[in-house]
Amino acid sequence: PRRRDSSLNNIAYKDFLSGLLTQRGLQLAMSTVRSDDLPLSLLMFDIDPDKKIEEAYGQPTIERMVRIFSDLLSCHTRHGDILCRYDVTKFVVIFLKSGNEDDAIKKAHYICTAFREFCGEESWNADCRAGVVMCNPGDCVANHTIDRAKHALEQAAKSGRDVYLYSPG
Repeated sequence: PRRRDSSLNNIAYKDFLSGLLTQRGLQLAMSTVRSDDLPLSLLMFDIDPDKKIEEAYGQPTIERMVRIFSDLLSCHTRHGDILCRYDVTKFVVIFLKSGNEDDAIKKAHYICTAFREFCGEESWNADCRAGVVMCNPGDCVANHTIDRAKHALEQAAKSGRDVYLYSPG
């Protein structure tokens, strides 16, 4: 029974396509963040494939994009950082012990640029945006941090910017 429980947990916490955490896995991982992991930066990415891609190439191409973006995140994060496929085309990365917002913004730009370049090589028209939230001791509440990242991602889309830093107020 213990082995079965373990595989059921793996199914609940790991996304089968990307190999990253699911939202449930993200919640569990965030509950284990300690004060000595702070400050942290939370980046929420949205890869946005052109509708014509799915029409022309089908769902397998979108799935390939998800796997490629997941691999890209894995290559550009450290062991111990938290990686999640949040929904179909949204991803969350939590950089533990990340010093400042400039580094987080640069990392978000770098990842989006690398994804766009790969898509260009494949002749796919796809975009990438990121919302960035810094989380310092005293203001790091899991659900609020995710909500702030969603807000920052929406602001990036509205403003036409690749990356948007959430700032309260």
